Amino acid sequence: KSGGAGAGAGAGGASTLGDDGLNDISPNVTEGTAGDNGAPRGGDGIIASSRYDRIQKLAFEVSGGDERAFRDPSSPRSMALSWMSAEDEMDLPREDAFVVQRYVLAVMNFALGMNRVHRSKNNEGGTEPAELSFLMPNWGECNWAGISCTAEGLVNSLIVPDSGLSGTIPPELGRLSHLERLDLRSNSIEGVLPQSALGNLTVLSRLDLSVNQMTGIIPSSDLERLTELNYLNLRNNLFESTIPRGLHKLTKLAVLSFDGNNLRGRIPSHLPSSLQILELDGNKLGGSIPPSIGTLTNLIHLKLFGNDLVGSIPSQIGTLTSVREIFLYRNRLDGTIPSEMGELKRTLRVLSLFENELTGTIPSSLGQLTKLESLSLDSNILRGMIPEEVCVLRERKELEFLSADCGGAGPGVKCDCCTKCYN
Repeated sequence: KSGGAGAGAGAGGASTLGDDGLNDISPNVTEGTAGDNGAPRGGDGIIASSRYDRIQKLAFEVSGGDERAFRDPSSPRSMALSWMSAEDEMDLPREDAFVVQRYVLAVMNFALGMNRVHRSKNNEGGTEPAELSFLMPNWGECNWAGISCTAEGLVNSLIVPDSGLSGTIPPELGRLSHLERLDLRSNSIEGVLPQSALGNLTVLSRLDLSVNQMTGIIPSSDLERLTELNYLNLRNNLFESTIPRGLHKLTKLAVLSFDGNNLRGRIPSHLPSSLQILELDGNKLGGSIPPSIGTLTNLIHLKLFGNDLVGSIPSQIGTLTSVREIFLYRNRLDGTIPSEMGELKRTLRVLSLFENELTGTIPSSLGQLTKLESLSLDSNILRGMIPEEVCVLRERKELEFLSADCGGAGPGVKCDCCTKCYN
């Protein structure tokens, strides 16, 4: 069997087999078994050095040309080279690009433990393996678990979530330049984002590395090159950098989830106007909410809670006429609630402002929010009455939850319609 192009030909990455059961790419190197020194032998017992030499040459080029990277036999690079040379049963394709692709995936396997991944598959025709795993020596890589390919056999999707992966992402990942989707969420991956790799994935549209243990910075210069990116999710890791300033260049980005990290600094004043979901909650962000937040007119979900934000809520938030949920609680926001929030009457369902330092009275314009289901205003320094217009929403049973500081002997807010009163 041949790897590379033949292994991935056909829609969706399925193999295209000839009448003889072999792949389209004919072999040009004799396949062999391992000799006494670990190098592959041909069927006649002669060392098949041409296979090893070719793989070694390409591996050195892909891994930075430093032979020292291969001196440790337990390193992912050495193990990948050894596996392809001595254990891999696939013939090498003529095109170097497909040899490189298989080597890179082998490095990924040994770096992250992807051989733990197993998936069942319908195999009625017998042309594909009944159980998919990673690093299958007798199948093209387009048949490995979690991988999809183009019709030409180029890997365009690597999706291995919640699979017990651990280790660090190797920089060789950047050689999978046709990758459109990379999803390694909910594993135990550590280390930093390989800066030299990420910027080469210029056709990537979906990147999900959420719920891992990755550290270090989020590389700005690399992310700026991913202009096809639509979905970027790095939530629930241990990143400690500031939010990259060049995100506004990602004009197709709809989802940006950086929540649950240790990010510091300020919210950038320029973000992609294409954003529909912005999740920056649970970090260490400071400064104020930039007035330019009002330019994100496609925004549906805004989550900035659990930071150290200060200053007033910008009145420009009233221009977010598509927004359904606004979570700003557990910050140090002060000033009054902007009356412009009443302009969100067609879409806003949740407004959560509790545990801030907001002052003044509650604007009656909030009564225009006829879609509102939950309004949390408690644990602030607000005064006066809950406006009658807001209580009308409760009477109509449109507003299901309403909280304020209306409890105790001397409540700051008087409310006859709240579902929850705090002291």
